[in-house]
Amino acid sequence: MKKSNLIFSVLLLAFLTLFTMVSCSDDDPIPIVDIELNTKELTLTEKGTSGIINVLKGNGAYSVTSSDKKIATASIITDKETQKTTISVTPVSAGTATITLVDAADKKSEITVLVKTPDVAIEKSLVNLLVDEIATIKILAGSSEYEISVNNSNVTAEIVGMDIKITGKVLGESEVTLTDIKTKKTAVITVKITPAPELTLDKEKVEFILTQTGTVTILTGTAPFTIEDKYSWASTTSTFKIVNEQGEEDVNGSKIIFDSTKETIDSYKITDAKLKEIDFDVKVFKALSVSETALEIPKGKIVEITLEGKIDAIEVSSTNSSVATAEIKDEYGSSSRTVMIKTAQVGSAELTFTDGVTTQKVTVTVVAPNPLAIFNDDVEVNTTTVYELGSLDLILQGGIGEYEVTFSKENVLTFDEIQQSPLDDSKYYLKLKRNFSVRQAGEVVVTVSRKDDATDSKSFTVKYKTLIAASIKINGVDVIQKESSEYGMATPYFTANQEKSYDVYVAVGTTVDFEILNNPSVNCTVDASGYGSDRGEITGDATKFSVKTLKSGNYYVSITNPEDEQVLLVTVRIE
Repeated sequence: MKKSNLIFSVLLLAFLTLFTMVSCSDDDPIPIVDIELNTKELTLTEKGTSGIINVLKGNGAYSVTSSDKKIATASIITDKETQKTTISVTPVSAGTATITLVDAADKKSEITVLVKTPDVAIEKSLVNLLVDEIATIKILAGSSEYEISVNNSNVTAEIVGMDIKITGKVLGESEVTLTDIKTKKTAVITVKITPAPELTLDKEKVEFILTQTGTVTILTGTAPFTIEDKYSWASTTSTFKIVNEQGEEDVNGSKIIFDSTKETIDSYKITDAKLKEIDFDVKVFKALSVSETALEIPKGKIVEITLEGKIDAIEVSSTNSSVATAEIKDEYGSSSRTVMIKTAQVGSAELTFTDGVTTQKVTVTVVAPNPLAIFNDDVEVNTTTVYELGSLDLILQGGIGEYEVTFSKENVLTFDEIQQSPLDDSKYYLKLKRNFSVRQAGEVVVTVSRKDDATDSKSFTVKYKTLIAASIKINGVDVIQKESSEYGMATPYFTANQEKSYDVYVAVGTTVDFEILNNPSVNCTVDASGYGSDRGEITGDATKFSVKTLKSGNYYVSITNPEDEQVLLVTVRIE
């Protein structure tokens, strides 16, 4: 019996020992700790920034409550990475509240939170106003319950939401006091009411050309600004806009930009918000221009041109003042100016006119040419030169081709249009021709002059010889002489347009009578034996002869002067 009890006791002891060992290795209880915070007191400002309290020790699973949520509220914040816990306390209104933190072990910790009313604060403490002008000042901090007071009647003040509205009434200085009803703290605003500034501009008038705009800056005055015609009975032509510093249209801006599509002189009245006024003139000119941009002026001569578009004093410069200079007349009159350009010697120069305001420039090229000279075969023609003329080719130099040609006798010489040389701009060609309907010898004086200066001229003599001529009758009737051929005409006629030929137009069966005029001392000879001789029959001698037409075609008669071998070919054209 005793042995059985002993065995049971040993087994029981072993079991208990094993049980105890297992319990010690796996189920040791976690020690419970008191909550530890970095602080248990917190002072905050009403509606200000939240306060943070760090939980240093505790048993986890925290919850937080506020004794008065109207004063302060609280929340738990756990950092996911560090697992650190903080309490965020948000102030609501002035007062004291207790924030209680409870953990999983039902441990508690209390935090006393004092929420203070903020000191009253305002946006600015000094304001400058005009009479009837309103300033708005923001209330930045306080209890939200305020009262306003003014120390005199120079201004009035009222609270609108979180703004203070102050209105200037009388010139002078005032103090506006904002009082926080809860804290009795105050903020003082000094208000100075000053006279409205005079309306002033940076210039008395604006002048510009059509391709530009004019700008005036408002230096002092009270915005907004208005602009209207100065005279109701005279509408303005130019246009305008008031702009701010960004270039946007704004009646409160300080710049006025004027524009126009035509030249004009306009008068405006500018008015500010305080009814200050100023008169203002706008002048718009044409772009600077001259009536002539290239001139040829003989040495020592003066030519007038017109300059338009002047805005301010015009400056004139010359690239060669020894050749050409300019003088502006009536410079301070209208926008149209007379300019006197004078040359002093042969050469060229550029005159530049510069506007004193816009710096716009226009240039006039002036050439003072050499005197007129005439050449034939590279030999200069002079008054003693005499030419035997069939046709005469001449070269003119000096001037720019504006020439006049006159003759001492009419209808003897002719010329085509004067042509400029394609190789040399300074040379011009003149070709003189004889009018061969004039058959008698003689002389004619030719004068070439420049149109712009008749005193610059050259004269020379042209001698022309006698040409064989003939009087022609058809069937006893004088034939009409014409200057050019007109084939197919029924009326017989002849032409003598060339030095050595006559053309006679007749019908078959007609008798043509010729009488040689300007016959030399030795009689001319007549020959009709060539081609077409069978179309007519000739009778008579070299002084008078007749041709009877036999059939259609051309019948040729050659008359020769034995002295100078001059030949006149008469073609009888038989139809």
